[in-house]
Amino acid sequence: MMRKTKLLLTLILIATSFVMTRPACADGAAELYAVAASQYARKDWEAAIVAFDRFLYDYPDHSLTGALLFYRGEALIQLEDFADARKSYQDFLQRVPTHDNRTQAEFRVAECYYLTHDLEAAQTQFETFITAHPDHALYAHALPYLGEIALADQDYDMAEQLFRKAKAAAPSLAMQGEAELGLARTLRDSGQLHAARTAYRAALKQELTEAHDAKFELGVLEYRLGEHRVAVEHLTEVAQAGDRHSDIAKLWIAKAYYEVRDWPQAEQRLQELAQEEKLSQYRDEIDYLSARIRLEQGETSEGLTQLEQLLANHPASPWCDEALFYLAEAAVVTGDLDKATTTAKRLIVEYPQREATPQAVRLVVRKRLEREEYAQANELLISPGIDEVAPEMEKTAAAWSFELPYLRGVARLGGGDTNQAMRHLEAAVVATDEPQQQGSAYYALGLAADRSGEDGDAARHFAKYLEVSPSGAEASASRLLLASSLARIGQLEDAKTTYAQVDRALCETRLYWLTTRRLAETALKAGDKPWAGELFRKLTQDGNPEEFVKAGVAGLSWVQLDAASDETSTAAIEQLIEKDPTSTLIPAVLSARAQVLLQRKQASDALTIYQQIYRDYPESDAAPAAMLSAAQLLNQRQEYGRAAELYRLLIQAPSKDLQRDDLHYHLGWALHDQGSAEAAAEQWRIICENYPQSQLWSDAAYRRAEYLLTAQQPAEAKLLLQQIVDSGDAQVAPHATYLLGQIAVGQSDWEAVATQMAKLAEGNNGEELQIMASFWHAESLFHQHKFSEASKLFNEVEALTRGRELAWNSTVALRRAQLAAHLGDWDEALRLAELAAVSHPDFEQRFELDYLRGRCLARQANFAGARRAYQRVIDSRLGGASETAAMAQWMIGETYFHQKNYQSAIQAYSRVAALYDFPRWKAGSLLQIGKCYEISRQWDKAQTYYDEVSAGYPETFFAGEAQQRLSVVRQRRETAGAKTTERR
Repeated sequence: MMRKTKLLLTLILIATSFVMTRPACADGAAELYAVAASQYARKDWEAAIVAFDRFLYDYPDHSLTGALLFYRGEALIQLEDFADARKSYQDFLQRVPTHDNRTQAEFRVAECYYLTHDLEAAQTQFETFITAHPDHALYAHALPYLGEIALADQDYDMAEQLFRKAKAAAPSLAMQGEAELGLARTLRDSGQLHAARTAYRAALKQELTEAHDAKFELGVLEYRLGEHRVAVEHLTEVAQAGDRHSDIAKLWIAKAYYEVRDWPQAEQRLQELAQEEKLSQYRDEIDYLSARIRLEQGETSEGLTQLEQLLANHPASPWCDEALFYLAEAAVVTGDLDKATTTAKRLIVEYPQREATPQAVRLVVRKRLEREEYAQANELLISPGIDEVAPEMEKTAAAWSFELPYLRGVARLGGGDTNQAMRHLEAAVVATDEPQQQGSAYYALGLAADRSGEDGDAARHFAKYLEVSPSGAEASASRLLLASSLARIGQLEDAKTTYAQVDRALCETRLYWLTTRRLAETALKAGDKPWAGELFRKLTQDGNPEEFVKAGVAGLSWVQLDAASDETSTAAIEQLIEKDPTSTLIPAVLSARAQVLLQRKQASDALTIYQQIYRDYPESDAAPAAMLSAAQLLNQRQEYGRAAELYRLLIQAPSKDLQRDDLHYHLGWALHDQGSAEAAAEQWRIICENYPQSQLWSDAAYRRAEYLLTAQQPAEAKLLLQQIVDSGDAQVAPHATYLLGQIAVGQSDWEAVATQMAKLAEGNNGEELQIMASFWHAESLFHQHKFSEASKLFNEVEALTRGRELAWNSTVALRRAQLAAHLGDWDEALRLAELAAVSHPDFEQRFELDYLRGRCLARQANFAGARRAYQRVIDSRLGGASETAAMAQWMIGETYFHQKNYQSAIQAYSRVAALYDFPRWKAGSLLQIGKCYEISRQWDKAQTYYDEVSAGYPETFFAGEAQQRLSVVRQRRETAGAKTTERR
């Protein structure tokens, strides 16, 4: 309206100018020009355009063509063909470099861009215009255009500046009013509603062509400012004027009455408007407001029905989200949370960026949380799109950025997912600067940390709550829980101070007593028995809930457990039993008391208590452990039968806290100590066969293997021991390997002994076991005649055992001496043998040392000394009947034989044959006697002894030599007989 009025005023001037412009001479062009001018002057715009276009077509190069283009544009403006008009103006400016209307044409080009909605080009042209023509009359007309472009671009600061300039430059009151109205609209759209109100009122005081528009807009503005009665006054005037705003003004009047809760007035007007065809586009809003009025007047069913109809009849209505919100609210009120949740989800999906969506979600979720329906609350809170709040809804977006993670955190916390709860709650703290909101989040964070056992974090969060919201609703609870958290992180003095500041009257009763009990238990665990006792006694006060009285009595019994006086502790326990005879704490208290008695070496009293537990409280969790402790105490008292009986009872009625394999193991030892080896082995067998994954399997298998060896079942024992070795048990496998080696020793399988014992030289198997294994490894090498390797290993063993009293030290000394002899170092062998005799005077195998000494002395040709040494072997109590004694006797004969004292040799050899039943040495002694007779040329006797060896001991080493000697003796007898005949 404002822009068209300006066009018409300008056109009158232009038309006068045009009519006054006449061609100098009459010709075809002049006549056509005159026709066009006449039609233009009569405002016959279509005919004028036809004439203009005919002229331009017939006389494109005529001198009047340029000016005519300008007037053609003016005519097109009146026909609202702004695009073609702009082209005419641009053609004019291009063809006519100097003309009185150039400035007007430049203005028209910008104006046409504006009217064809090419605001960017319009802005450029208008800015160029005002820069080039600051003193032109159209300058004041260009400023409002630029103001409106800035307003359309929401550049409110620029728009305000331009409208104020336009107002100052306006050449008339009417244009001042138009500029003031533009300013008012700018202030309104930028949210400066009070300033906008002032500008509207100022505009309405001017000669304003859009007065009714301004009055309507002011009425709506007053509505937005909450001045509903004032709004009704302005809007009533508009409604009565009967212009284009009249009907919509009536709707705003109804809305104003709605806002002041004048339900009859509002309802009456809405009912009237519902029949207006002109307001059909507002029918959804009318239906919505009517439904709300029904709800507000208590007609809930009718109101909800109308809202449902609104959703069905107007699914694209901007009021659908509000309708859904009130349907969700009604479902919450009636307790139909499933329906409320469904409605809230619909809001999230269909209207994610409407204010009603977070409001509905908040309403439903809080009700779910109130009912402790945490999973359902969380399900709604993680719906896709729930985070989307329109940025322009600043307050709602800011509130939701806190409330959404806060509600998610509370729902997760209620559902037990403390980690996720803390993550959401920490996000909530960051999202707000409002102390009360931060306090709520810190309190919930404290609860989450408390439940997850993060006591330090709990203390920090509760303290933070008190810092940001010291007088908040949860201040007393935070202080109470802070005290509890401080106690659990060891800050007992701070906990005492904080607890003393708690206002009990402001705390929820149950929370207060629960936390007091927890504090008491923490203090007791920390060893602060005086404070623990004080708190427990507080719990026992008259009037307290029974559960806390009982907890207090139980706590006092714990406090008195290790009282110096047994009577004090016993009295406390008896009080607990009297006050709460069915308390599940009694067995635990009794168990703890028994432990105290054990520490005081009062095992008998402890046994009595353990027996009381499993006798009087057989169904308690403590009963199995008490029976086990009693069995162990009986075992220590060597009452193995009674202990075994308890172990059997435990096996028959297993407890989740006791392992059956462990019970079989203990029963096995009780039976073993009782002397029932076979019964004990049966327990080891049960573990081996039924509990292959047990930690006790290897040890049980080892014990069973030991039993099998004593039962003469080495094959089964070896199989079990090999399984232990294959299991890789670091503790038992080395011992199993050693026992396998020992079995091989018993079977004289020296190669197997070496294999098993060598394994134990590797790894960390314990020094003692490694020394023993090294000894038997060396011994196996000795028996395999690997004398060099054996000597080296025995030397290592001797170095390791030097200074230790070990049973086989003397054997090591003997073997070292024997090996020196085997390796040909007879002097060293003699030295070591004599050293061993001195170092081990009680050595049971001393005769072996004497035998070795005899051999060494014989090698030194000290035959007399050798015979004395051999004789000690023969005279030995332990060795006199041994093979070594037979060998020593044989060697005595050898010393005489080497000294050619054949008669003494025969006597010595004869003692071997007569006194010892060792075939090898009997054969050897008979052979040597034969040799003595052979040397003495007593062929018959020599043959007799050789025959006896050959016939009586054919499998001995000496039988072959006896055959050889027989052949020689026969030859010599024949030779000797021939010579005798010759002499005869």
